[in-house]
Amino acid sequence: MKIAIVTLQLHTNYGGVLQAYALQKVLSRMGNDVEVIQLNKIVPAPKGIRAMRKFLTRAFRRYVLRHGGVEIFRERRINEEFPVIGVEFVRFFRQHINIRYISSFDEILPSDYDAFVVGSDQVWRPKYNRSLMNSYLDFTWKDRGDFGIRALDALEHKGHHKHVKPQGWDIRRVAYAVSFGFDCWEYTKRQTALASELAGRFDALSFREVSGVKSAEEHLGVKSVSVLDPTMLLSAEDYLSLIGRREDSSHPFERIGEERFEMPMGEYVETSVQHAGVFEYVLDRTAETEALVAELEAGLAKPVRRFLPASPRGREEISLRVQPSVESWISGIAGADFVLTDSFHACVFSILFHKSFAVIGNPDRGLSRIVWLLGQFGLGDRLVGADGIPQKDINWEKVDYKLSELKEEAFGFLNNNLM
Repeated sequence: MKIAIVTLQLHTNYGGVLQAYALQKVLSRMGNDVEVIQLNKIVPAPKGIRAMRKFLTRAFRRYVLRHGGVEIFRERRINEEFPVIGVEFVRFFRQHINIRYISSFDEILPSDYDAFVVGSDQVWRPKYNRSLMNSYLDFTWKDRGDFGIRALDALEHKGHHKHVKPQGWDIRRVAYAVSFGFDCWEYTKRQTALASELAGRFDALSFREVSGVKSAEEHLGVKSVSVLDPTMLLSAEDYLSLIGRREDSSHPFERIGEERFEMPMGEYVETSVQHAGVFEYVLDRTAETEALVAELEAGLAKPVRRFLPASPRGREEISLRVQPSVESWISGIAGADFVLTDSFHACVFSILFHKSFAVIGNPDRGLSRIVWLLGQFGLGDRLVGADGIPQKDINWEKVDYKLSELKEEAFGFLNNNLM
């Protein structure tokens, strides 16, 4: 079967990249031919009136609606800098992920694929996905110009509207471990109506968190199940096999505008598991979290490796913001005695590698997904509270047994809905 994965844009996000890699790997092992769909990120700037309209719209949204403080062209700057900041990610994409780049989802033809798998991660969260309705596979329906009107009409009339038989491509549509990200509903009225219509046309729906299952039923009127994040469908050995298989990037520098930036490649890549005491991977740093991290580190009394010296979205010199490779991130967790993080996927890999860990709650990134993950494995005490660092040893035999059960359910979902 020829399958297309529709997911978030891949950038310098370790969990986001590895969930796409894992889902592709799993589907390929099931005997399918798999491609990951990605929009071309850097496109020529529009000209004339269109450019002015785009400028004014973005200015209004960023400065009026969001009260300023954010650069209008920040996203464009980040995209232009990505070949340098994310040079190791680009190399990982080329080496390990079979990507089909498109300028628009309208380029995809009905005969290109037998099935679309949407997921995973927060692909159905408006804040993170500007192609939201494409992720509901709107482009696979011939009547997409009309169903939005019908959906809004149904919303106004409390769901009572004339049923119209959908006209679309003869394909399978499956959502695997998708996430809304938050417990609170972030969709607009129109987005809710369109998503409800489109989600109801999927052959099978699954969410990463049970909160997603509940939100989908409450707001979209569809039934679904919860399944494991795809990164947990592979083994620790699968990820360790990536370390040491790195192929050098084609050249040591990239061109951005008229400038050239030297790339000290060797500093950013691990070719073997690096052993360290505490692996610290904290994404959102505030004065409060910095103080908490310092307190926790003092309590651990072990050498600390802070993984990210600078944010890729920061204002530091670009050479300081080059992000370490995906393999380095895996190696850091695999070789640690203890992991300190506020990241969902760092928790996932701590579990896979049997590492003691502690999680700093981060409501801005969606705390419910971490609470749900920990709860599934009886690890709720890993969330840092008033008592500080969790002291209780983890029963890995119990965790592995539960993981085996959940993996069986996840593979059953994929096999039943893609065969």
